[in-house]
Amino acid sequence: MTVDPSQLSADPIRLHFSDETRVVVTPEDEDRFVTTATEAARACQQAQNAVAWQREFDRFLTHVFEWCSARRETIAKSYLAFSPEGLELFLLTRGSDYRFDVDDIISELDIELAQKFPRCPTEITQLPEAPIESLHAFFDPGKSLEIYTG
Repeated sequence: MTVDPSQLSADPIRLHFSDETRVVVTPEDEDRFVTTATEAARACQQAQNAVAWQREFDRFLTHVFEWCSARRETIAKSYLAFSPEGLELFLLTRGSDYRFDVDDIISELDIELAQKFPRCPTEITQLPEAPIESLHAFFDPGKSLEIYTG
């Protein structure tokens, strides 16, 4: 199906998601993709979902930074690692021992993140403050985002 640009009106061409009509999509680089209307609709949906995820992820990072900043007497650093299962947030608490006294506030953060940022499923792990070399047993700091340093 070829559409002559001179025949186009201000109305959009309507393709139904279950339409198996073949369409040609030409992006700015003039590469051409022949696909079905169904596949084109899926690609548009994925692009829209990616934009929504990026916005939520940006708000997620800000929220974690602010949360850690408000608890600077307890939280020394936070890192975000990426895994196939989702996001992994590592909170390094001040001191060389595990801090049982912050378990409840970390649990509250876990619930809060799940409710406010459903597109960013996150597992939270508390670790005692330690030299960066010893963190490799849990995650790779070089491939992680350091969200907060207090």
